[in-house]
Amino acid sequence: MIDINLDDEVLGQITPIVDTKQQPQLSIIKVMGVGGGGGNAVKHMYNMGIKDVDFMICNTDKQALVNSPIPLKIQLGDGGLGAGADPEVARQAALDSAEQIKKALEGTKMLFITAGMGGGTGTGASPIVADIARDLGILTVAIVTYPFKFEQTGKFKVADEGISELRQNVDALIVIKNESLKSFYPDLKLSNAFAKVDDVLLIAAKSIAELITVHGVINVDFNDVKTVLKKSGTAIIGSGSAQGENRAQEAVEAATDSPLLDKNTIYGAENVLFFISYGNECEATIEELDIITEHLENKTCSMKKKLIWGHGVDDSLGQQIRVTVIATGLHEKTTDFSREEFTDASDDNIKKIQINQAVDNQTTPETKDNTSNKGKMGDGGIIDNNNLREMTPEQIDEYLKLTPYERMKMKQHGGMFFEQETSNIRVGSNGMMENPPFLTNAVD
Repeated sequence: MIDINLDDEVLGQITPIVDTKQQPQLSIIKVMGVGGGGGNAVKHMYNMGIKDVDFMICNTDKQALVNSPIPLKIQLGDGGLGAGADPEVARQAALDSAEQIKKALEGTKMLFITAGMGGGTGTGASPIVADIARDLGILTVAIVTYPFKFEQTGKFKVADEGISELRQNVDALIVIKNESLKSFYPDLKLSNAFAKVDDVLLIAAKSIAELITVHGVINVDFNDVKTVLKKSGTAIIGSGSAQGENRAQEAVEAATDSPLLDKNTIYGAENVLFFISYGNECEATIEELDIITEHLENKTCSMKKKLIWGHGVDDSLGQQIRVTVIATGLHEKTTDFSREEFTDASDDNIKKIQINQAVDNQTTPETKDNTSNKGKMGDGGIIDNNNLREMTPEQIDEYLKLTPYERMKMKQHGGMFFEQETSNIRVGSNGMMENPPFLTNAVD
């Protein structure tokens, strides 16, 4: 690990505290907390753990750095007494420490910046950190908070200005409105309000980072995440888990109704990345994949959408299933609408799409049934309700090329068949024509 020597003469100099020959290679993913709020959030993440991620903090307050357990620390500027709630002071301090920030980011491929908007250091310094990361070609995602109503009203204007500047310098920006937590946690006490905010920031960063770092059966890699997040602007993320008979439906509904989304919606999203996690005790089934993808299709209602997905085992889940969703390519007006307003509009669109699909599929010419492939899982195969781990990525990818209506018809007619040479799909006894894929598998 590396740390900062906090002696006054060399404050801000990054120095190794172990023999460089034995020093472990740093991760390509880093999480940087900027200012007091960002530092507290990163401390919580550090204590809870995110797999294969390095943590770092930067602050204008020397004492906050000294008291933090985070291994990598950068003091911004020379004073060490904080920014006095003045973003401009923090901005200049970050510019003065640009070389230290660059050195700390060496070898980084993806950077999460977390900060509380509305104060001094987080608001003023985080756009500078993001600008440096952008110049280094680092995929940069900012996850920041917007003040509670009970905080000083002057913070709102400062926060708005900071968010506006930060948005110009990052690939993706996720804004967590602290006030929205009250609707999900109505008994939230003042004493643990900010701790709950740290929990939400942890979920957001952990959900994205572990999509890359935790190996799945069908894996989501760095390039998949980059496809969704690169220069995407406003992004929204949700994560939900459930167990029991209806766990897939409940988990994906929780993910798309998450406090992380505030009053936003994935309606109209052009890029959606989702990952399904499940325990060894109760693996996910193709039926549950159906439920999850159909729910996300209905929620987005976008003809341009690209879905990238993966799935894997998380031993800690037991009987639960967890769905994590990241959506980008949103129109800015989408983020201003309430969840209730979108419900009515999207439901109408869903009905129209489903009706059109039904009419189109009823007039589709039948194709020749290739029953000779039935039961041959090598050259071609039949898919019923097998769990996902028993299916090849190619089989799942072909299955997901079907519309929800075709999947329903396939189940009614007893199976789905593949011809490996032509990649044609044969469905049931009467056959149905192949549709263009609406999903892009995480595996080429």
